[in-house]
Amino acid sequence: KGPEAVKAMACVTVACGGHHTLVARADRKVLSCGLNDRGQLGLGPPPPAEREALGITKVEPRVDETHTFTEVPRLSNLGTQRLGAGLKWSLAVTASEVVYQWGCVGGSKGGSDPLKAKPRPEEVPVLSGRNPMLPSSSGGARHALVATFDVHGPLLLVLDRYAAEE
Repeated sequence: KGPEAVKAMACVTVACGGHHTLVARADRKVLSCGLNDRGQLGLGPPPPAEREALGITKVEPRVDETHTFTEVPRLSNLGTQRLGAGLKWSLAVTASEVVYQWGCVGGSKGGSDPLKAKPRPEEVPVLSGRNPMLPSSSGGARHALVATFDVHGPLLLVLDRYAAEE
């Protein structure tokens, strides 16, 4: 129920996207709510191999929108310290310096279909473990910037699908 509900969560950090909100709580859980048309809430099912290993036989249909905060399972107990969000994308940086991205993200036309919507958080290996930072003003509707602060620290530009197609 609005700002009071978020205040009662003992938040570590909050990020707001185009039509979704992310909250990292002190109990090491990440919650999301809002529009999920490109997977930006991170509530998608595990990939088939992981489902099989976990003994999951039924996959629930995608949730397109939720008005209640729901836990993002992939980020449970990782100690997320920073969040970023844009029009249809989300980013998280954990206490162990692992960067995750999900939703409609991608940085270039190369790689394994970087413009495909990712319904659950996936690690960004090039940034993980390199002191990644998400400044409080880390993105806009169609882009995000993650800076690393080691000697060889690259910058990663994460684009929304629609911006990349223009």
